Amino acid sequence: MAELAKVIEAGGFWRLAPEWLPHDGYAAPTRDVLLNVDAGLRRWAER
Repeated sequence: MAELAKVIEAGGFWRLAPEWLPHDGYAAPTRDVLLNVDAGLRRWAER
């Protein structure tokens, strides 16, 4: 989870997003959001 937060904070997410997607105006991810993302990625990886 900490690594994911570092990627998001460093702007790494935007390399994955299309250029047409607005890159500002979003709220900072909360701990709960990051936990949900972490859980979802773990479920996806176990497929």
